[in-house]
Amino acid sequence: MAVPSYTEDLTDIDLAESTLGWVAYGGGGAGLSASPDFSMQGTNCLDKQITNADKGTMFDNGSGITLGAGDHVFIWHFCATPGLTDTLANKGASVLVGSGTGAYCQYHVEGNNTYGASGRVARCYPIDYAVRTANASAPYRTITGSPAANPQVFGGGLVTTGSVKGPNVGIDAIRYGTGAFLTAGELISAGDGSDNPCTFAGFQTQNDAPSNRWGILTSVGGSYELQGRFVIGQNNAGTATLARFEDSDVNIALVDTAHAAADFTQIIIDHASTVCNMTNINIQALGTTNPGRFIVNSANPEVNVTGGTWTAIGIITLRSNSTFDGTVLRSTDQITQNGATLTNCTIDQNSAASALLSDNPGLVSGCTFVSDGTGHAIEITTPGTYTFTDNILSGYAGTDGSTGNEAIYNNSGGAVTINNSGSSGITVRNGTSATTTVNSAVTLELTGLIAGSRVYVENTTDTVVLFNEIEATTTFTDSVNYTADKALRVRIRNASGVTKYKPFETTGTLTSSGFSLVVNQVLDE
Repeated sequence: MAVPSYTEDLTDIDLAESTLGWVAYGGGGAGLSASPDFSMQGTNCLDKQITNADKGTMFDNGSGITLGAGDHVFIWHFCATPGLTDTLANKGASVLVGSGTGAYCQYHVEGNNTYGASGRVARCYPIDYAVRTANASAPYRTITGSPAANPQVFGGGLVTTGSVKGPNVGIDAIRYGTGAFLTAGELISAGDGSDNPCTFAGFQTQNDAPSNRWGILTSVGGSYELQGRFVIGQNNAGTATLARFEDSDVNIALVDTAHAAADFTQIIIDHASTVCNMTNINIQALGTTNPGRFIVNSANPEVNVTGGTWTAIGIITLRSNSTFDGTVLRSTDQITQNGATLTNCTIDQNSAASALLSDNPGLVSGCTFVSDGTGHAIEITTPGTYTFTDNILSGYAGTDGSTGNEAIYNNSGGAVTINNSGSSGITVRNGTSATTTVNSAVTLELTGLIAGSRVYVENTTDTVVLFNEIEATTTFTDSVNYTADKALRVRIRNASGVTKYKPFETTGTLTSSGFSLVVNQVLDE
């Protein structure tokens, strides 16, 4: 049995188990101690008393660290006197990263206006050290000297506004890396011998173990907080490796890491043989600085997402082995289809210029797109003929044009034919060298016929005969292509049998709802 493997790529800088290598900034070096009182990881934590001052503590690594692409510095910070911190803008609580004891950036992380009555006073804060300049608006940073590219000192402190009786700040495990990596596991549905897949809870248990405290996927009140990479189908060297993942009924909040890169948090699925099943997984971004992304890599693993609501998260990139069924995607960034199948989904108020970048709109069915007031529902990137079934396009421009709010934007550079079956709200914008034909199948139904009657229906607007045939039953039903309202002429004749009927003739209009008529044939006496 392939037991799930839960690893991370974090490299320890210092775990704050002793004062070796630690110094104070702002004075009061004699007050440094390593004790278990505020420990978040391991046995001890570096603590210090800060009273009516701007002070803290930092670890000197002795040499600079070369950070890899995407690497962030993870620092645990604890504040025992949140009510006595200054505001966030005034650096109430901060973590520190720099290239020397006189060249560092303090990243404002909390203040008396952010801790709140129920706010957590111990957190792991990820830092993108590439951003080490001052900023006059949130997210705030305070710079000392000229921090160089390779960080050497790490720590944090407080700005307090009152007197305290003992240590009130703790700095614990300091690491750098990108996040979590899940491999192995088994699923009977994927052809394995048992069901023992990777899960969110499986990784979280490892993450929150006191000896680890990685700060990637943290359990909070029955839900999870995610910051950093969460990679299903790679080992911690970044090599694609098979994984089996399955989980359901989980709530995940993507932390708005104020000092991290905009693409820091990502759920990534990789390896061609990976199978990932998510059912009723709710994901919500807590802010816009780092809204998170969902990426299926080009190896094209099997990804099945059923139900759940994803709110305000960033870019979503799918592949042809991805299936979304009944999922609500609300206020997200652009979704790239890449051949994925979307069924009965709701794409509500997407923030991008085009909600769905689609290479095959024929694989989108039963979905509802709701406009946020600007932008398109679907941008078609590949010429072709597609059947567009039972989709609702709501709140977009009411007519074809180039306002930028048409429901469908043909940006394929070629000819697109949409055979509409039960979809509503279709309006079209054509990009350069693009043409779009929309064929809508609506139902034309005549009831009350005398069996054996000849049915003749003509589109008199275009002088086109639609039907001219014998109907053996009492009901004639067929589909008609609808492009715009058309005037109809209907003639019914039945004079060849023993019982003869007068010709029946009337007019009507074919609309987007089709055309229905109760025929009244009378005897020819």
